Amino acid sequence: MPKNQQCSLADMPENVMMQILENSHFRSILTLRKVSHDLRNFIDDKKPDMKLEIVKIRIGYSRVKMVLHDLSKSKPARIKYMGKEEICEEEIPQNRKFRKAVILKSEDFLDSFFKDFQIILNLQTTKILQRFSLTVYKIPEELKKVLRTKPLKTQCFAITTSDPYEILDVISLIDSRNLKEICFYNIDDMPEEIWDFEEIVKLEQWKKPTILEIVEFYVYLEVQNFFHFTQADFRILEITVEDILELKKNYLQMPSFEFVHVEYKNLIGGIDQLGPSFLETDNQKQKWFFKFLENPEFLLEISLSPKHLYFQKIPVSNVPDGALI
Repeated sequence: MPKNQQCSLADMPENVMMQILENSHFRSILTLRKVSHDLRNFIDDKKPDMKLEIVKIRIGYSRVKMVLHDLSKSKPARIKYMGKEEICEEEIPQNRKFRKAVILKSEDFLDSFFKDFQIILNLQTTKILQRFSLTVYKIPEELKKVLRTKPLKTQCFAITTSDPYEILDVISLIDSRNLKEICFYNIDDMPEEIWDFEEIVKLEQWKKPTILEIVEFYVYLEVQNFFHFTQADFRILEITVEDILELKKNYLQMPSFEFVHVEYKNLIGGIDQLGPSFLETDNQKQKWFFKFLENPEFLLEISLSPKHLYFQKIPVSNVPDGALI
């Protein structure tokens, strides 16, 4: 090649180009794709792996914020879509400020975001996300279309939204096969709300995970819907002493059980059915201790205080003096 002739990225040999992309930050891949048609076609065809582990999306009325993180890299990429601009922020470790790159767009910020999100899913070829977090008042139809095209694979799905029907619309589009944890939050500051999860609990996306968090609203459900969770923190409208006995029986037969916290609004029945309790005088908690049939080194501790019920797997050595087993 003559000395004065420049070589563009598009002119690189395919193997060299793939090495460049595979060693590029995902933010750089998204940017390179927008440089030219040739680069866009090459990236779409060869699909260099994004290798993302955490994706956080917050969709508002006037902007979208997206955080992309590969934990092997020190800092995440933060991208804002607003008006006709796409703003990429990169943290500068020395002074904890942000370096900004502004890309002027000819399209609406939502359209620009959805296109990038589709690309991210297409290029996430090997790794399963550790966590996907979505905050949005109402699920946009375009987001549902993207997820229908390629269901998202993640170990943890967390959503902050306005009602259970919004949850139902998007969680049913998450690939359930790798799902281990689900978290649901209320975007409105209305902790006394009661959400209907009747349809959600029928989904594999509810049945497959073993970790659950529902802490900003109440649900009205039978306790049997929570039996498969080994770790859980949830709020339920009412619970009976018979429910507590059922949960105790279930957890004693679950080798992988760890911890469950239930915040309840109403407790129905007399707790004397649980047997003699141990009273912690400093916090007025009543506690009961039960043996695991196949694990003599641990006990199931049930702790009850006003509006809160705890089930916890503890070592035998942690049982206070004077407590009955």
